[in-house]
Amino acid sequence: MYRLLYPDGLLDETHRTLDLLFPYDDVKATKRVGKIARRKGVDIEARIEEVMDEDRRFQLKHYPYYGERLKRIQEKYDEMKPASLKQWWYDRRKREEWAAFMLGAIVIFVLTVVFGIISSVTGILQVSLARKPS
Repeated sequence: MYRLLYPDGLLDETHRTLDLLFPYDDVKATKRVGKIARRKGVDIEARIEEVMDEDRRFQLKHYPYYGERLKRIQEKYDEMKPASLKQWWYDRRKREEWAAFMLGAIVIFVLTVVFGIISSVTGILQVSLARKPS
């Protein structure tokens, strides 16, 4: 009966597309999608990358009805930049950029601690030398 209403493959592709956008088998993603959906609306960050080939080209042959729309969603998603530190921490789309950011943050933190310790020791030495009678 449904075959008369919908073209061949449309319902299957719709099901695969919805599973792609809103995964129900990934508990962590489902909790996150549900949390964000309750707070802000719908999160379209999904597993679209899983159907991309090694050259990051979308495999349109697997999605003849929704492929172009999914491609546009992926392009918009790729264009977005993290706005907060928390978003930078969880964003793994560009691993090299993330690693460079984290390496820079770690280097700055270590240098801050080292120079803080040197400054404190120098300050303590100055105070102790200033208290000694000459």
